[in-house]
Formats: sequence, structure tokens, C-alpha cells
Amino acid sequence: MIQADPDEPRPGIHRETPTDEALGGKVLIGVVVLVALVGAAWWWSSREAPVPVVDEPAVAPAVVAQEPVPVRHPVDAPAAEELAEPLPLLDDSTLRASEEIVALVGVSAFGELFLAQEVVRRFVAAVDNLPRRELPVAQRPLRGAAGVFLAAGEEGALVVDEANYARYEPYARLATLLDARAAVAAYQRLYPLAQQAYEELGYPGRYFNDRLIEAIDDLLAAPEIEGPIPLKRPNVVYEFADASLEARSAGQKILIRMGPSNARAVKAKLIEIRALLAKG
Repeated sequence: MIQADPDEPRPGIHRETPTDEALGGKVLIGVVVLVALVGAAWWWSSREAPVPVVDEPAVAPAVVAQEPVPVRHPVDAPAAEELAEPLPLLDDSTLRASEEIVALVGVSAFGELFLAQEVVRRFVAAVDNLPRRELPVAQRPLRGAAGVFLAAGEEGALVVDEANYARYEPYARLATLLDARAAVAAYQRLYPLAQQAYEELGYPGRYFNDRLIEAIDDLLAAPEIEGPIPLKRPNVVYEFADASLEARSAGQKILIRMGPSNARAVKAKLIEIRALLAKG
């Protein structure tokens, strides 16, 4: 959960920091980068608040199996004999997926922004949850944004401090510079691993690329809000004061918290990627 910092009171500024027993979940936009790698579209914490640390696997337990549905957006994954080297097993795929990411974003950006642990499984689980209300921190594929969340104003009239938006500029720049065609090519190479990870979540007969397109479409539907965004704090955690905003998906709330300029940069790249991924 997010709390105002009691040690450094500043008039009109409320800082949010994690407690010793909590793990801060941060908003991230890795979906734009990893969309090509692990079946992707992005972003990493369910809310701007730390959550209690619990012993749980990186990937959520499987859900009830679904009935097979028609494939809407097929992927042109290369045949095994067309690959320069065969794909590893999913359990051994972190190094291969990490190499693909490094080739796209560089060693420095990879080390600063990405978590090189269960890369494929984490990203697939995160994408599956983007259109939902919550995005579990344990499934995030990227590191948290620098700094802490700030709320400006006085109690009863709090708004999102626009200084927060600078925390997400590195991710927006990365999205802007990403080569969409190279990203999608990497995604196609790794797609069999992403599909296997998706089926492990409890979706036999369903197609991960369809879910990816759904997640991208949900992100593109996020409103771009200019001006102050009112907040409320019924307990310790800040929420959007506008109930219609608070009710939006985890992915859309991530974009809103990034600020309109950063959100537009991310959306522009998502549109490029969607055009390459969605067929028919």
C-alpha cells in the first residue's frame, strides 16, 4: 500500500513510500518492449502501492480451463528448421528471451529496467491480467519506476502531482525508440514458448496472440486526461476520486498514472505493433 512519508513533511506534497513489511508495486510499460519477446504488451505493477510480501509463485495458479475458441489473430511463427538455433524448453528459456530483449533495447536498458527471471512466464501472466482490475506484483517482468508516488494538495483536495510523470519518461522513450518490426520478429521466434506459458495458466485451446491483441485494445482505450487528476485516500492507499477512472482496468490506470504525454508515446508504438500482429 502507499503511505505519505511521515519523516519529510512538505506543505502540499504527499510522498508515498513502502513499509518494511511491504513490496512496492510500480507502474511499468514493458508491454511495448516485450510484446515481441514473450507475447507481450506490458507494464508492471497492479497499482502505485506496495503490497504485502507473501510466499507465492511468480505465476498465478491456473484458472479453470476454457472451451476452445476460434483463432482470430494467427502468428507466423517460423518452423523449427527455420530457426538459427532450436528453442529451449520453457523452463530453460530465460537466457534466450533475455538475449532477444538485449538485441532490441541494449545491455544498459535491459539491466536497468528488466527482471531476468522467468521472463516468458512473467510476461504472459502480466499481459493476461492487464485488461483485468488487478495486476499482481509477483508477475511483473520489469523493475519499478524510480522514486516514489507524489500527491499534491491538502487532504480532501488531493491530486496527482505532475512531477510523477517524469518517473515514467525512460519507459516512454524506450517505447518510442523500439523498432516495432524487429520486436514482432522476435515475438514470432519465441511465440511457441509464450503459447505454452499461456496454456499453463489454464487456457488450453486458446491463442495467446488473441489475448495480446485484447490487452493492446484495452490499453488504447485508456483516456488521456489533461490537467489535475483528483485523488482520494479512504484508508492508506490513494485511489482516483472519479469512480469511473478507479473502475478501469489495471492497464488503463497504468497509462493514466504515466501522464498524457508518456501515454501518447506508448499508444503510438502499440498501434504500430498491433498492425503487425493482428491479421484480418
